[in-house]
Amino acid sequence: MDGRVRLSNKVRLIEGPERALLVNLQNGKWARLPNDLAKMITSAAASEWVHANALSHAYQSLGIDTCSMERMFDNLLRAGILLRQGQDPPPGPREVFEAYIIVTDRCNLSCLTCSLSSRPIFPNNDLPTETVLRIIDTIAHDRNAVFVITGGEPLLRNDIEHILKHAFLKGRGISLQTNGVLLDEKTCQMVTRYVDWVEISLDGADEESSAPVRGKGAFSSVIAGIKRLKALGFNRISTSMVINRFNAHKVEDYIKLNEQLGIEYMLRQFHPIGRGFKNRDKLELVSDEVNNSLRTKAKKRIDEIGLAGHLQKVRNEMKACENCGAGIRRIAILANGDVRPCASVLSQKAAMGNILDYDSLDDLLSQDFNEKLVASFGVDNREDCKECDVRYFCGYCLADMPQFSDNIGPRIISDCKSHQYDLQRIIWGN
Repeated sequence: MDGRVRLSNKVRLIEGPERALLVNLQNGKWARLPNDLAKMITSAAASEWVHANALSHAYQSLGIDTCSMERMFDNLLRAGILLRQGQDPPPGPREVFEAYIIVTDRCNLSCLTCSLSSRPIFPNNDLPTETVLRIIDTIAHDRNAVFVITGGEPLLRNDIEHILKHAFLKGRGISLQTNGVLLDEKTCQMVTRYVDWVEISLDGADEESSAPVRGKGAFSSVIAGIKRLKALGFNRISTSMVINRFNAHKVEDYIKLNEQLGIEYMLRQFHPIGRGFKNRDKLELVSDEVNNSLRTKAKKRIDEIGLAGHLQKVRNEMKACENCGAGIRRIAILANGDVRPCASVLSQKAAMGNILDYDSLDDLLSQDFNEKLVASFGVDNREDCKECDVRYFCGYCLADMPQFSDNIGPRIISDCKSHQYDLQRIIWGN
């Protein structure tokens, strides 16, 4: 080993009883090392360039053989944890800016879980077509953005094709979030022209598990719409299911349904927001029931490759991050132009201003109050997170944080502890 090296300033150290983590927050890569070795690396190479041979001798003093030492050193360089003088650090993941635009609060359904409390008789306060197009232009001027057109139900707007076409021409990609009920033949043809990805709320594996939340007949309409899209050669489709008391026993059937349809799927945890808060007693599961449902997919993998193989595979896939990207790589714009850090955080507590009051997106995001708000999202700045030994891996949601959201109850604390236990097994091997 030759040349000089130093520790990346993006690396954070988390110490455990016997082992420590070196976490690169720039690219999400991380390494688990003996405590003494991790401390030695961080103290020797944290602030200045040191000769690699100096680290080599230190390795040997800890009883590490030459072969293991060289392999470990190489892994730290590849992960960008150690940087070699004169070489550029490994690039981080290519960042995509996601702009969620809620083009309407209206909806043709009245789902029990809806965070916006949308419904068919919701007042039509939609922004004019020209204003929506101006919002798209404002974002596109400052960001190479993926636009996520959502609602309410965006397909209720008479000008939705105009909006989708404009976003298609201005962005690097466009996703449509819909309840799927209005995907008739004509609409499906329009979708295939201007949309890159369709995300559909399904919330069940059949009529029985879906109807209590979404209403009678919605399930069959959605499945018919999916089949129409696929018949037109459009396959970039995913569905989501918010796990609740009516469908938790159907998780495995839901996974099989999506596999049969040849589409992607997402299991989501219920957040008591909007109409969901009013219906939480009907919908909310206790922590163990939620975790048992979410573990169904993991159980399938465990059955195939064994528990040790599953944990190692998950460990290899696990990426670290300091925050979820809300307000940095992602924003949501409400139907009146108000900006929130993401589509799951709609409370006034997380208000970022109104995009129509600013000349550019950068102007809005660079306001002092927004920079302070976004900084507070980082786990190292949160009193209830900063001492947690898996804080960079939990993928916590701002919607579960009382300082950024409304209607948060004791369930969140219980879920956090259960999730922490699972992550500690994966990351630390506990």
